[in-house]
Amino acid sequence: MKLLNLFILLLIISSCSKQSEKEEIKTFLNGGISTSFIINNQNENFEKNLRNRLDFLTHKESFEYDLSKEKNIYTIKLPFILSKSKINNLLFSRGEVFIKKDDSIYFDSNSFRKEKFNINEFPFQRLNLNFKEEFIETFRNFTTKYNNQNIDIYVDSTLIMNPKIRNTIANGKLMVSTLNSDAFNSDILNAVFNCQYENEVFKTIEQKILLKSDNKLVEIPEKYNDLYNQLWNFISIRGLTIIKNNTNLESKKELETSLKIGMIRNNDFYGFLANSNVKSISDLNEIFFHFQGYLSQYDYQNLNKKIDSLRL
Repeated sequence: MKLLNLFILLLIISSCSKQSEKEEIKTFLNGGISTSFIINNQNENFEKNLRNRLDFLTHKESFEYDLSKEKNIYTIKLPFILSKSKINNLLFSRGEVFIKKDDSIYFDSNSFRKEKFNINEFPFQRLNLNFKEEFIETFRNFTTKYNNQNIDIYVDSTLIMNPKIRNTIANGKLMVSTLNSDAFNSDILNAVFNCQYENEVFKTIEQKILLKSDNKLVEIPEKYNDLYNQLWNFISIRGLTIIKNNTNLESKKELETSLKIGMIRNNDFYGFLANSNVKSISDLNEIFFHFQGYLSQYDYQNLNKKIDSLRL
């Protein structure tokens, strides 16, 4: 009976811990990305659309952002939540969807109905494209003609899917399942499609990464991005053989290295900062120091020296 009560208690503690982790809100106070940009041909609905995009993400990710404007320069401050390409697509993608076949455009965003923007009603793992009444018959004929063939679905100039048509689609509804790619995930795709820009042209003035150092937010020097890319290349080439070739590793360090390898291999520098527990520049330094012993075994002395410079 005591064991049963202990087990129940542990479950309650675990549940509360997970709940508290889930409710943690990321803020720029602990570091993040600051992006400054200007806009040509700004539409009056631009700010509303941008905030709707960000609000859609905050509904999923629990983070706070700051959007300000001084003269004609916008600055948006985000905590570490996404990779660089995903952040830029969230902020700057026009959100135009195209259906192509053999490089010819058959349908664009004007072919689809725009649903009223309601965060709680959006599906998170797919994008629903509902054709306007005047395009339903055209789309039915299109799916009949190209049955058992692949079509291309683009957002702006990015190919996001290449599905095969299995049957004639007569009801004017197309569900686009979106996998997590370098450029988009399903949340960003829903956000940009349902909050499309008009003819805005963006020019990024500055994009800075900031982390804490001595309890102050400071800009991370560009050398960290370069070092990370070199470490990423090393890990991409060597993978888990880094561990396999070190048979004397303690199980704790083996597990720690495996987790770090997985985290680095699957992320760019921005994505790594979003998904790791790095909260300061000293934490970031420790990640690089961790791999120094492995680098020396594979004749990466130049990279090792660069990492050594972080100790100064």
